[in-house]
Amino acid sequence: YVWPIDKSNLIQYSTARTDHYTNLSYLLQNIDHDRQGICFVSRIEQMKKHAAAAQQNGFRTICVWSINSHAVHPMTDEQLAAREYIHNEEALHPDSDLVFINSSSETGITIRGQVDYMIIHSRDMTTQVQVRGRYREDLPQLYLPYEHGEEILVVPEIFMGRRLFAEDKTLLCETLNLRNSGGRLCMWPTVQKKLQEAGYTII
Repeated sequence: YVWPIDKSNLIQYSTARTDHYTNLSYLLQNIDHDRQGICFVSRIEQMKKHAAAAQQNGFRTICVWSINSHAVHPMTDEQLAAREYIHNEEALHPDSDLVFINSSSETGITIRGQVDYMIIHSRDMTTQVQVRGRYREDLPQLYLPYEHGEEILVVPEIFMGRRLFAEDKTLLCETLNLRNSGGRLCMWPTVQKKLQEAGYTII
């Protein structure tokens, strides 16, 4: 039997304030260190890059990702302990004031307790909803990227982990649809450079 939802039992968490940003690196230079937050970045290499920069700016950062990625991207004992703490306690590790998560945590963790802000570095609305849903409390502040700003590149899985021939590279360029200042489609040399800047490893 399927019963109708009793709306009186539903809990909806509010977000008090939503701000938009153009550049994540600049945003992380201008957030107060005395607040505790979560930053979602989809790619592990980009997580590590932004976490390292934030740490130089005075944040106590930690990055956690899936155990399934541990073979390719090993986590330190500190990261593993923080990941276990988040899963077991459903709270941010007290020794960190900025925790970076990626797509593996998009639907896989639950966080309660004090979180002063969340940064979701994705323009995809489904991702934004899912990541915001990891925090099961009212949220004081949410940061989202502007619709137009720095490029957030996501390579479809069909192009990942395999050799790309000339026709594959052309198709990838067309799929990403990056344009130069003249409006022309960027081809492989430019796209390769932008992908590497975005944290992808190309061999």
